[in-house]
Amino acid sequence: MVLLHPELLGTFAIAGALFFLAIRQIIVWRVSPDRTYVPWAGITIVGLGFACARIVHLSTLDPELALFTVRLKYAASLLLPGFALATIDRLHARRFTKETKVALLAGLVSIPLGVVTPWLIAGPGTVKYDAFGHPYIGGRAGWFALILAPLAGWMLWTLRQKIRSSENVPRRDRITLRVGVLLFLLVGMHDVLVGLGAVRSVFLLEYVYVIFGWMAASLETRVYAGYQTKLDSELQRSRERYQQLADATQEGVFVCVGGRVIDANRAAQLMLGLTDAEVIDVELRDAVAPESRPRVDALLAGEREPIEVTIPRAGAALRGEMRAVAPPTGSESAKIVLLRDVTAERAMQSRLAVADRLAAIGTLAAGTAHEINNPLAFVLTNAELMCDELGSSETMPTREKLQRWAEQSSDIVAGAGRIKRVVEDLSTLAREKDDATGEADLAVTLDNCVVMANPQLRHRARIVRQYESQRRVVANESRLFQVCLNLIVNAAQAIPEGNYDTNAITLSTRDEGDDVVLSVTDTGCGMDATTLSRIFTPFFTTKDVGRGTGLGLSISHTLVEGMGGRIDVTSAPGQGTTIRVTLRAVPVSHVTERVPSPTTSTVEGARLMVLVIDDEEMVAKGFARALQSHTVHVVHSGRHALTELKQHTFDLAVCDLMMPDITGMELHRILSAEGNPIADRFVFMTGGALSDESAEFLATIAKDRWLAKPVSVADLRRVAKNVTLGRPPLAK
Repeated sequence: MVLLHPELLGTFAIAGALFFLAIRQIIVWRVSPDRTYVPWAGITIVGLGFACARIVHLSTLDPELALFTVRLKYAASLLLPGFALATIDRLHARRFTKETKVALLAGLVSIPLGVVTPWLIAGPGTVKYDAFGHPYIGGRAGWFALILAPLAGWMLWTLRQKIRSSENVPRRDRITLRVGVLLFLLVGMHDVLVGLGAVRSVFLLEYVYVIFGWMAASLETRVYAGYQTKLDSELQRSRERYQQLADATQEGVFVCVGGRVIDANRAAQLMLGLTDAEVIDVELRDAVAPESRPRVDALLAGEREPIEVTIPRAGAALRGEMRAVAPPTGSESAKIVLLRDVTAERAMQSRLAVADRLAAIGTLAAGTAHEINNPLAFVLTNAELMCDELGSSETMPTREKLQRWAEQSSDIVAGAGRIKRVVEDLSTLAREKDDATGEADLAVTLDNCVVMANPQLRHRARIVRQYESQRRVVANESRLFQVCLNLIVNAAQAIPEGNYDTNAITLSTRDEGDDVVLSVTDTGCGMDATTLSRIFTPFFTTKDVGRGTGLGLSISHTLVEGMGGRIDVTSAPGQGTTIRVTLRAVPVSHVTERVPSPTTSTVEGARLMVLVIDDEEMVAKGFARALQSHTVHVVHSGRHALTELKQHTFDLAVCDLMMPDITGMELHRILSAEGNPIADRFVFMTGGALSDESAEFLATIAKDRWLAKPVSVADLRRVAKNVTLGRPPLAK
């Protein structure tokens, strides 16, 4: 009838309650497997083991078995402070501290030592009676208990301190935990005294286990819920901060998976012209212009270098610089792509390039005037002499006069040709709308630049040419001209005047694989490392105020990179400077040799009806004289030209592109609309001042049908001859 003793029945009830708590912990763990329940599970297992051992202890009269269960209970109880410390660590979402590890290790060591040996509970077992008169067998404390007692006190003190400093545990729960620890300490001491027979009472520690189990379950639920709420709140705030930061930046940010946009900031939406809902699931390559899609594919495939793309939008297209950045750890499947709007920047670079060209023109203006005035002087002198002699009363010129007139005419033609070349070079330098990349002859460009820069070179340095490469380069002719002129002028200005014979500027070209390298080397003052590091910085210059803009090398750097090349500089103080420009060479298969057309004589007696249209009377009169072997009609406006074209049928029309009333372009459109065949035999003349509309007209409709003024007599006669033979007017 021992099993019916009230204390034993209470122990059974306690064991049932602990089993219920264990089942509850298993259910919670299955529902939320991401949470750590090791400490709670340890407390529950120790409590169950203690309750089961208590049942055996109170129901047996076998001294050995009774002492074994007593040793097991108290040895296992030393694990509880360690599990409690581990619980606090887990509530703070941190790893086990050193104190926790020491407490757990001490508890684990105490179990085998306390159970197998009599060091913790010594025998022999003696029969004792509790307050109900129920017999039980108890022992006495061993020497190991005297060692573990202060260790247990230290663990309980450490637990109290951790509870006191717990931030994730509400204040009322911290008080409850401290009360619980104190209760556990007092009840544990009470049960030790009951076990020793010093106090006639009943065992109470298993009841404290139930209280601890309930507290653990309740606290774990509340703290985790509060921690999760706090975590969710922090996560939400973090998302809001991320969104604010992402929207505050002017760069577009795309998060892509497999090339598909899964998230984008406000700037990215504005750049694409899409709403927040529309940008999601957009294929990034489909958002750019077709010609930019291969570069976007390469970027998404792992290319790290920034690329330039064009994004079509309503109105003007957007030019952007796109680059990929490393994704966050754990998100390797995603691609983060940044897009920067460089439309205004590229426009500014273009304006700066124009400003630099104009500054270069201003720098060369005085020298250019000299280059024009010299040939102009002997042109005017010879022309005036010829006019005076031709206007004299002499009826029949002598052979000597005819020979002199021929020489004077030749000098006039040569002088006008020199002036024409200077104007062509200035036009090449000032041209701002020509962005097309084609082929350029580097040697010819350098020679033309030397002519332009001659005023800067005079009295400073000799030009040494070392042209080893015969290959053409992939470049924009006007931009290459600007770069070469900038480099030569900079080299000249680095050399002081007065030592022409001892100073030199060496222009060299050489082949280097698939590239051509241009080097400009001067014997000037050179640069130190600080200056060398800043030479490509816009507006940086070492020249005196008013002598330089600081744009030349910066613009040259931009232009060279825009043509797919690179530019680098080496220099040292007192040792001069070498600037190297590397450009792609035109592949040999792309170089086409011009085979001279076989000479074909003009059809005898073939006379053309030619209409010359130019608002400048002297120009039109000169064209008519050049074509005097044909029937020429001259008009000075587009309106008069329409009248003439209605009254006569012409074989050829030589027309000025820009005129006050009706331009050459408008006249051509009218004739094309009327179906007049003369529209296909128009040859246009232009002085070089082109608007966007006229430049586009010459590049498309009038392609290969225009000449730049001044037009030579040979060119005019070649046009007439080609029309006579049924060939295109400007055929070679």
